[in-house]
Amino acid sequence: MTIRVSDLVLYLSCPRQVYFVSRGHKLNEATATRYIEHLLLKELAYKFPLLIKNDNLCKLSTHLSSIASDAQGELGAIEKSQIIGAVSNINVDDIVAGIENLIDALGRDVLLQRITPWEKEYQMHSDHFDMSGRPDKLVLIDGEIIPSIIKTGNKPEYGAWKDERIQLAAYALLIEETFNCPVSRGLIEYARHGEFRDVGIKQADKKMALRIKDRTQKVIDGTLPGKPRKVLCESCVFIDLCNVKKSLLSRLF
Repeated sequence: MTIRVSDLVLYLSCPRQVYFVSRGHKLNEATATRYIEHLLLKELAYKFPLLIKNDNLCKLSTHLSSIASDAQGELGAIEKSQIIGAVSNINVDDIVAGIENLIDALGRDVLLQRITPWEKEYQMHSDHFDMSGRPDKLVLIDGEIIPSIIKTGNKPEYGAWKDERIQLAAYALLIEETFNCPVSRGLIEYARHGEFRDVGIKQADKKMALRIKDRTQKVIDGTLPGKPRKVLCESCVFIDLCNVKKSLLSRLF
């Protein structure tokens, strides 16, 4: 079975979620306000280049309302109140302020170069690594193909979170094989904050991505990982399954 980069991201969040999902259980995120926020922010982030190019950041709120309206039609099972709640949690003024700060620091043209996709959600597959993935964007800067990912949660004070670095490194491996070119950096768009970061990708990151891929493969093949201790465990949809003793849990699948 080919491992997807999204499987690696899920493993880094919680190895046991990989185990349960690979055995047919659903994450069922679509009913959570947090997940709706994620969908709305990601679609909004795809609007950033055009709004910046046309000097229309003032219309960001209007675009968010339009995206929310479309989501209501596409996610029929979602109550309107949940979408309204998700929209209210998105601070458009903060996003605009973040983007305007970057325009002042980098210049409009440089920023547009970094966030305008050369390819959007381009599907790649590596026979060598038996891995596939589809980054949110491929950005082309001075002949260099750079993976770009859109994140809708909180940002670290500096740099990138570990799982984001591993995700970018995995995409870098796919790009290198697909396009036969070296990849030494990636881009992260923190949509909630209107912030964009350039992240170096080291060989150590690529090696770690392959180690995580091997561990993920073992879990998918049937190795039940130990139970992690995480803050988000209490809100996990698999909490009841996960609380079953390990010996019994192994026999259930």
